Amino acid sequence: MAAPVLSSTPIIFSSWFCPFAQRVLIAANAKKLLPSDPVGRAAARLLTHCVSNEFVTAFIRVLKDQRDTQSVQEAAAARLDDEITWLMSRMSSKGPLALSDRLSLVDCAVAPHLLRLYILRHYADYRYKGPAAVRLRQYCKALKSHPAVAATLVHPEGLDYREELLKVYAHYGVSLVFNHRAPLW
Repeated sequence: MAAPVLSSTPIIFSSWFCPFAQRVLIAANAKKLLPSDPVGRAAARLLTHCVSNEFVTAFIRVLKDQRDTQSVQEAAAARLDDEITWLMSRMSSKGPLALSDRLSLVDCAVAPHLLRLYILRHYADYRYKGPAAVRLRQYCKALKSHPAVAATLVHPEGLDYREELLKVYAHYGVSLVFNHRAPLW
């Protein structure tokens, strides 16, 4: 698979490891990201806001708290479980993706982090323990198979995307031990 393209220019820097750059590329390669009705648009924006403020924060806490006390680690994992359960409960029944069978703004917001849950398993022994595990697996499978998302899951040099991300996050995990204000991305 080729590197993601934005305005006919291949993007080979940062999109493969930076979740926020990945969001932009997914959105750029997708069509019509918001529902046509005003209520649906408002709901999508609210859900996207919650993903950015709550889910992403919980994800980062699990990674950041991996070297903290057992109780702090468990609290971070429980919060992420709650966020994933809440998110999956807000997913549409009309399709495998967040709002329907079409990629939406919500999918662009959450995809980079959900597709990195294996990193939390590797470094923080995190496994989702909530009641929405089946829906989560279906959703992640649908995300990975969408062309706009799949295009961002390619390492620019043809290396193993997942292994290279593990290396990137190992670096940030070490940085967090010494400086709680170290940038995550």
